[in-house]
Amino acid sequence: MMDFTTKAPQVVAASLVMMLLIATAEAQLFYRVPKTEDSCQAFKFTSSNQRFAQWIARLQFGKGIDCGDNYVVNSAGECVMPTDPRLDRCFPTALTDQEVALRCAQNSNLRFADPTACNTYYDCSKGAPYKATCPTGELYNDVKKECDLFPLVHCNERPVTYTEADLDFICQVDPTRVFPDNNCNSFFNCSSPPDAEGRFLQYQNECPYFQLYDRETKMCKPVTEVKCNMRPEIKYPCNLRQFSCGRGQHCRPCYVDYPDCTTLPDGDQPYPDQLYTPYYARCSQGRSLGKGRCETDAGNRPRLFSARTLKCENITSIPRSLGGLGDFEYDS
Repeated sequence: MMDFTTKAPQVVAASLVMMLLIATAEAQLFYRVPKTEDSCQAFKFTSSNQRFAQWIARLQFGKGIDCGDNYVVNSAGECVMPTDPRLDRCFPTALTDQEVALRCAQNSNLRFADPTACNTYYDCSKGAPYKATCPTGELYNDVKKECDLFPLVHCNERPVTYTEADLDFICQVDPTRVFPDNNCNSFFNCSSPPDAEGRFLQYQNECPYFQLYDRETKMCKPVTEVKCNMRPEIKYPCNLRQFSCGRGQHCRPCYVDYPDCTTLPDGDQPYPDQLYTPYYARCSQGRSLGKGRCETDAGNRPRLFSARTLKCENITSIPRSLGGLGDFEYDS
């Protein structure tokens, strides 16, 4: 007679493994279908054996959730990009031809959004999958499964590039509309006053540097409080309109006072193109805090910023070959 006191756990474990193998084989063909346009979708699978597919997913993820099209769930049950399991939001990724063909093979009447552009979508109804583009003034509404007028579509993470004509159309329909741009630094405001440089720049507004546009509150907020997701952040201030001279104006170039910190570590760093001078770059998370300048020494002699020590040094501590007064050379 079997001793269930000692054997039961092994029997149960073996049975679970067998069931898992069977279920995996029967659930090979399933894909995730978004129920809404929200970032992280509710759990919904289509499969050759839906019951087993759902059971497998719950075993793997521990939660009855799914991230919708083109996202993954990490071991903590979070929606993340496949390339970065640390992230806690769903992010869209481009579909491969194989993924598109698989969906169309399972449903020949299917239409679904292109996750990389809000004005394009995939259509399976023509016998073979193809990518279609919405007419001018329209975007793809993934809830209605059809192209719809700009103001009626919420693109969420799907990027959209607006033309001046598009913005005119949107703002004529809704003169108070406020909505995000493709980058995290700016947004469009239909009620903005006229701009001498054109209607596009009339509608487009930039958040102050070190602030980003929050889609949920429709406000500019500190960078630490905003999740940009797929919207890229412009970190170099000289690439922002607010730091430019403007058309026909003469002013001090931005790069003179704001070094490019996008590839530099945090803290005080050598100023690009101004090595071993009194000037240095002040950086924080790829953003520029402006240009720093070394104070003079006790004898009122200039001090230079050392690219070796990342500190301001007396001029006698810097070799003559690098602009100092030291009678020595650094070891190579």
